[in-house]
Amino acid sequence: MVSILESIAVDEAKGALNIVLATAVDEIKRTWGFRGDLDKLKERLTMLQAILVEAGTRKSLTNPEQLWVEKLNKVARHADDLFDEFSFENLRRKLEIKDRYYNRGSRLKARYLFFFCLSNPLGFRWRMAHQVKDVMSMIDGVFKDATDLGIRATKLTGIDGSLGSVADGELHQYRELVDTRQVVGRDGDEAYLVEQLCGAESTGDLSFVAIVGIPGIGKTTLARRIYENEAMIESFTERIWIYVSDDFNINRILSRMVEFLATSKPDLSTAEALIKKLQQHMGGARYLLVLDDVWNTAEELWESLKTCLYRIGGSSGSKVLLTSRSNAVADTVKVPVVHTLKGLEHVDSWALFKQTVFANGEACPSNLEESGRRIVDKCNGVPLAIKTLGGTLRLKRNLQDWKSIENSELCKLPEYGDRIIPYLLLSFQHLPSPTLKQCFAYCSIYEKGAAISKGNLIELWMAQGLLFLQEGSNLKMEEIGENYFSILLNHSFLQLPKQNEFGDIYTCKMHDLVHDLARFVCRRDWLIYETGGSPDESSSISHLVISSDMADQVSTPSMMKIMLNRLRTIQSYVHIPNDLLKQARYTRVLQLFGIGLTNVSDVIGELKYLRYLDLSANPFKELPESITTLYNLQTLKLIACDQLYKLPIGLSKLVNLRHLDINKFMKLEIGGLEHVNSKEEAQKAEIGAQPGISALHLKWSSLERDEDSCIVEELEVLDGLQPHPNLKWLMVNGFNGDLFPSWLTRMTVVDNIESGQLASLDNLVVVKLHDCRRCSHLPTLGQLPVLKTLVIDGMEAVRQIGKEFYTQSEGNGVQPDSSSSGMTSTGNRNALFPALTTLEIKNCPNLAEWLQPESTDPPVESFPCLEKLKIVGCPLLTITPTGFPSLRDLELEEIKSAQRLLQHGKWSNLTSLILEDVEELTHLPKEFGEQFTCLETLEINHGNNLACLPEDLGKLTSLKKLHVCWCPLLKSFPEIGGLRSLIQLCIIDCVELTETPAGLDACTSLESLAIYGCRNLDLKRRLEGERGSGSGEYRIAEWVLRLPRLREYVVGGNGINYENEPDHFVPDISPLLTMKSIRELGLRGWPKLKSLPDQLRRFTALEQLGIIEFDGLEEIPEWIGELSSLCQLTIVSCRNLRHLPSRTVMLGMKKLKFIWIGNCPILAEGCAKDVGPEWHKISHIEFIWVDDQTIQNLP
Repeated sequence: MVSILESIAVDEAKGALNIVLATAVDEIKRTWGFRGDLDKLKERLTMLQAILVEAGTRKSLTNPEQLWVEKLNKVARHADDLFDEFSFENLRRKLEIKDRYYNRGSRLKARYLFFFCLSNPLGFRWRMAHQVKDVMSMIDGVFKDATDLGIRATKLTGIDGSLGSVADGELHQYRELVDTRQVVGRDGDEAYLVEQLCGAESTGDLSFVAIVGIPGIGKTTLARRIYENEAMIESFTERIWIYVSDDFNINRILSRMVEFLATSKPDLSTAEALIKKLQQHMGGARYLLVLDDVWNTAEELWESLKTCLYRIGGSSGSKVLLTSRSNAVADTVKVPVVHTLKGLEHVDSWALFKQTVFANGEACPSNLEESGRRIVDKCNGVPLAIKTLGGTLRLKRNLQDWKSIENSELCKLPEYGDRIIPYLLLSFQHLPSPTLKQCFAYCSIYEKGAAISKGNLIELWMAQGLLFLQEGSNLKMEEIGENYFSILLNHSFLQLPKQNEFGDIYTCKMHDLVHDLARFVCRRDWLIYETGGSPDESSSISHLVISSDMADQVSTPSMMKIMLNRLRTIQSYVHIPNDLLKQARYTRVLQLFGIGLTNVSDVIGELKYLRYLDLSANPFKELPESITTLYNLQTLKLIACDQLYKLPIGLSKLVNLRHLDINKFMKLEIGGLEHVNSKEEAQKAEIGAQPGISALHLKWSSLERDEDSCIVEELEVLDGLQPHPNLKWLMVNGFNGDLFPSWLTRMTVVDNIESGQLASLDNLVVVKLHDCRRCSHLPTLGQLPVLKTLVIDGMEAVRQIGKEFYTQSEGNGVQPDSSSSGMTSTGNRNALFPALTTLEIKNCPNLAEWLQPESTDPPVESFPCLEKLKIVGCPLLTITPTGFPSLRDLELEEIKSAQRLLQHGKWSNLTSLILEDVEELTHLPKEFGEQFTCLETLEINHGNNLACLPEDLGKLTSLKKLHVCWCPLLKSFPEIGGLRSLIQLCIIDCVELTETPAGLDACTSLESLAIYGCRNLDLKRRLEGERGSGSGEYRIAEWVLRLPRLREYVVGGNGINYENEPDHFVPDISPLLTMKSIRELGLRGWPKLKSLPDQLRRFTALEQLGIIEFDGLEEIPEWIGELSSLCQLTIVSCRNLRHLPSRTVMLGMKKLKFIWIGNCPILAEGCAKDVGPEWHKISHIEFIWVDDQTIQNLP
């Protein structure tokens, strides 16, 4: 076989031939003749493809043979341009008026123009005859060269030979694969670095930690895990992530820091201005700054950056974590802690390989394991190499395929400065088709580290002709692109996919080294024109990127060396003069993003081969009419063109336009529907004819209207608003009819108006029905195959959820429908609600029964994926289903069936249980601790009849959050010493509770503790001597002081009457000073105190302070300013409080960003915005709430 580098050139030529051979020429032959010539041309190209396959089987290619491959590639592109010109002219002739020139002057002039203008079919045919002859001559020359070189044809098995496009079935397999791989083998590295970053406070204000390692070893992945670690989130007030790479510009780094904190780009250009902005945002907070992929070793630049960071400030312990390939960077920065990341151990390497190759924990077949382990050994513990080679083998179970990878001579591959490149080249070589390799190479159009939009990438592939249809395939080009994207994702050439609310992947990224590989394999075709670059005069580039720093170079002689008339792609971040743009006549992709374009030139309308045009983020106001002559245009992007007010009149002539992007997500909200009076009026919106609408919100106002007269009217209006089958998100709000129209009840809409063909709304992911108060029946939703979220809220007339909820049946409040035949539907009908993960039923006061689905033979599973169930405000509900096998979150509020549901359900997967105002609940199920083994959250609020808690509550070893509030009959707590995972405990207003739960001191993970409003508990505490004998002081219980992680604690509040306390009574909170973990403190329930405890001023690490029920307090003391770390101040039920500290003190509290004032009438009046006497003291605070109203929210 030829070398990998030679194979890249061969595959590139194959891909170019594939595009030409996929062109349909029958219409061209019928319209223009050339039947013999075009047949001969295609036949010759097919033979050349066979010759190319033979060339690819040789051990190596000589220099003349390599030049022959390059020449063939160019000839294929010329042929592609030829066919494109024919196709364009066919379209033009169909769409334009032939005599448009006759209205311009004399008849004689028109006759003169007739011969030379493009409207003349004779002139066009004469010109094209010469071009056909030229291309045939070039092909003959390539044939002759092949004969002279001794290259012979090989029998082909398909359009693209043995390396044809992946079959539809195999592509479908790729699409079904989901990237669920986890990082392995890095727990020890993560724990060490987290300790270094969060451990003992640094002696200075800022210190550095570095992760160093070879490319592909996982530095960024490890840094991201550390960045998202819970300990880091708790330890650092601000966390900032910046991708640096080789662009080490201090202003850029500072600007990105501001952008990260302010969530918007700063309009600042100097370092001084950026530093001041950062000082405002930081406010002295402890922060973590991650500088990812740092290359620069210039000591003076690093010293300048350090100086800037020191000036920004930050509390002691702020850290900078940097990742780099080079120890020289760490040496330059003088990093005290350098962690060199090594390769994975063999056991971890093998685990990662299996995780990559085999889905869902599938075991490695015994006949493949030995070969697989040898492949892993070749990777030397480098995760990127393991994942890349593993991705190559993901769908291969043939030992020969594995042996091919195992026996590859990696050591003979070029290294190009990075050891990992040979592995990536090998995986690239094993991509299933030359076309897919071209798709991968085209990803190099994105900048390194950039987010790659899946939709945009597919549109670009389509514009380059890479998504051609195979004979007999019924896939759309976009579907082929989706498949190719999935293959690259599952081969690890793309990574870090992000999903939208519908579960669809919308962006991903490319590892730096993979990006280097993409740039390498297409190096002959691409030119990145940037500072220091100089295009070669003999360059045969097809794709050009002009960087933003080349604005002064675009018209220079060096630019003129580029063969603009052969370009297929132009991506420019600067303005291109019209005379240059006019030369790029064969361009398929033109991106002029954010270049300050105020007028769109008519020259763009002359680029007739253009298929993709992006003019986004430019301030022009209208598009020229010449744009409408771009008949090949498939994609037009006008995103963030804020001043655009007018589209061309003739836009409908763009018959190939598939994607018009003005907004990223098309959500249509139609309000005021109470003013629409008929179905005909509603149908004028033509919602069903708009396939691009992803989300639809239909809303009737809650204003008073004649309910009886509008019932039929609103039914007809809603019937006229049926959407397109593509709809993914539907919300109906305030509909007043007593039944839904048939399209909503049956979830079917008209897909073809002429034939009356119906289609199910099988793309629906979210359905919300709000305040449809008169409807007594729900739509049939159980068979929607991808429905994930369902919300039913305020449907007051619904009394029963029965069989119509699950499957269609007659007589269930369905509007009569005369055309129910011919419905097309896709999706899995083997389960009811097969994909539903979230179900909310709220405010249905008359709902009494929610029935199980009817039994069938064979049985049909229901709610197999339901994870979250919320039932609120259904006081009559006594019957509910009990079988929810995947349920994780259950919330029940104001329903009668809670006891039955909890008693009969299976709860082994449940992680959260919230019970609110459940009157019938007297106790929880027996053996609670054994049934709810995975429970992490348990909340019981307003359990008015709850008399006891389960004795085995302490067996819930996973429980992290426990709230028991407003349970007036609860007298005791079971022993909870076994709750070693408990983080938050809240016991409020359990007035009969006489003692604190036993075993609390063993809950060593406890971080938040609030026990108050338990008056009998307070008496018990006094008997135990927690109030000092005759001292008039309140002491902190010893067991509280033994909780090593306690961050949040509420002091006091366990007595509803403090009138008997002496006037000099002072709570002693000083023991809490020994607890270094305390960050949030609540002082509650000393109404006779006229001042805050003086000990409070020593809590300088405090971040949140609550002052509650201090009726004797009239002013907050000035020394509160000594709490330098305070971020939030909460003041509640201090009815005589008048004054805050002085403005000077408040301005000195740099970190204070939140103030909440509630039930403090005098202070609330004083803090009235702009007019209250206290307002000037807090006018600089970012967020201020007064009595549950936001009165200030600064950006």
